[in-house]
Amino acid sequence: MKIDKKTHILTKNNFINEESEKKKIVLVNSFSRDMKFFNGWLLRRNKNYKKVTPYTVDRDGKIYQHYDPKYHSTFLKLDSLDKETIPITIVNQGWLRKDSLTNKYKDWVGNIYKGDDVVNKEWRGHYIWAPYTKKQMESVGNLVDYLCDNYKIERNSLSHNVMFEHAPSFNGVLSRSNFSRRYTDISPSFRFEYIDNKLLKEETNE
Repeated sequence: MKIDKKTHILTKNNFINEESEKKKIVLVNSFSRDMKFFNGWLLRRNKNYKKVTPYTVDRDGKIYQHYDPKYHSTFLKLDSLDKETIPITIVNQGWLRKDSLTNKYKDWVGNIYKGDDVVNKEWRGHYIWAPYTKKQMESVGNLVDYLCDNYKIERNSLSHNVMFEHAPSFNGVLSRSNFSRRYTDISPSFRFEYIDNKLLKEETNE
């Protein structure tokens, strides 16, 4: 597994330079179709934007490290949770709607979805979803496996995206949608077996 640590780098103004024990990995969406969202992280709040993640997995499966995950950001907006969490952004447009005039799918800001396939499933008030790529899901599985090993995170996964009352106290792999019904990431188009198979494989080999 290759991790690009040079292309998309955040400054020390974008995270909290304080080491802490890690207990969770939380998967989230970029809600964009490419890596351009990263420029927004660099420029927001006079270049002091801290609602960021240490990793992004692009649609081609490339993994970018933005800062050392031993530190933390304010992504979940709860200090105790942020300190013990390594969030991973997955490039995905999220929920889509079909434009009646152009007959094309668009995301929440009106950007056209350029893919050929969509996932149709009613969930949290939306019906159409941009799919994750196979290479992405494979890379997410590999990255989760690597982080569990390196940070001694329990090899547990909720394996679903529904609201879970005890998400804040769960140690292992979660998605942001497990914390609240107002979140739609990770969406129904993500296949959790790419994570579960990695975690189970390692446990079997022990």
